[in-house]
Amino acid sequence: MAALVEIQNLEGYFDTIGGDVRAINSVNVAIEEGKVTGLVGETGSGKTMTALNIPRLMPENFRYVSGRVLFRGEDVLSWSEDRMELFRGDGVGIAFQDPKAALNPVFTVGEQLGRALRTHTDATKDEARQAALQILERVRITDPSRTIRQYAHELSGGMAQRVMVALAVIHPPTLLILDEPTTGLDVTVQAEIISMLRDLVESMGLTVLLITHDLGVVGELCDNVAVMYAGRTMEFGDISQVFEKPANPYTRELLRSTESVEGGVGDLYSIPGAPPDLRNLPQGCFFQDRCPSAADVCRTVPPVVEVEPGHVSMCHFAERYHSMPGPLHISKGAEAEGGPE
Repeated sequence: MAALVEIQNLEGYFDTIGGDVRAINSVNVAIEEGKVTGLVGETGSGKTMTALNIPRLMPENFRYVSGRVLFRGEDVLSWSEDRMELFRGDGVGIAFQDPKAALNPVFTVGEQLGRALRTHTDATKDEARQAALQILERVRITDPSRTIRQYAHELSGGMAQRVMVALAVIHPPTLLILDEPTTGLDVTVQAEIISMLRDLVESMGLTVLLITHDLGVVGELCDNVAVMYAGRTMEFGDISQVFEKPANPYTRELLRSTESVEGGVGDLYSIPGAPPDLRNLPQGCFFQDRCPSAADVCRTVPPVVEVEPGHVSMCHFAERYHSMPGPLHISKGAEAEGGPE
């Protein structure tokens, strides 16, 4: 299936008093139409910043260096602001992280849903109210007629997340961006939100970009996944390809961390060290200081290697990592010539 959105070699930085913060460094992501694509990585890996380039909602101090963001073949970075205003909410809808903060505190849920619909359609107030009730039912609000009269501070975390999703899809966008939709919710509510999102995506035929640090959520919802680190795409491919035969050491370390949590036995595993300072990134591979198999060659920029059709990894040793068993069998040292054993 053709890509709805293609982010190609995108690079940019934040101009700050403390120096240039290189938040986006060679990002390459394809979002297939009708599919759910995940963006995963640790906090600060550039997931949200990458997504915000699609509706062009970057802060004023962000500076583009190179790259393109193609929507059905057209570069949105070249569009006028008037065209972008039409695109936001119509072409792309966003359910922001921390929904209670994102919802307007002075308007009721019904008023916000009505405004969202009437901004993009000719619906009357009565039609907008009915549409609001219907979309709240679809996101599994048990008492929509009560909820439309409530304000953000009166909602639980799970209800606020459902309302945030309802706002994003009441006028179905071509692309839906979900930013950490399960963060801060207890396990039971997380499961309910995941089930709701799965049903909504299937019933509405949505194309989705899902931002999360939770690989379990990715496994539940996504068709494809991009793994990000320090603003760079480390690996991209079909979910089964990346999870079963990861070709990048960072992906393997993330999976290893997830398996240690889910296993419930022994010590929890965490990746040693910390992500690099985005104002002073290392030469070559950004993961080299934390990689279990770093070698001298890692001081040079790694190539993007296609290890199988549609499955790429930015690593000098991508082919060797791809041929290894599952992520729990990672070598913790390197041979003299470098790379995984």
